[in-house]
Amino acid sequence: VAEQTEVNIKANNTTIFSTRPAIAGDAGNSIISSNQVLSVTNLYQNDILTLDLTDYSDGVLSVGVELLLESI
Repeated sequence: VAEQTEVNIKANNTTIFSTRPAIAGDAGNSIISSNQVLSVTNLYQNDILTLDLTDYSDGVLSVGVELLLESI
């Protein structure tokens, strides 16, 4: 059983992270991961994004993930 919950986001079936965001199991609610490192910096209209939860912390009953995309 994992000690953290890890998230992977893929664009067109390729991960966008070289280091995936992860949250410690005892971190609490509404925590923002700060350890992720992006390897893809450009997303385009009609890109298909998929979300994979690759590990679950022991005792986790539900996991919510929020993804914010901004146009700059």
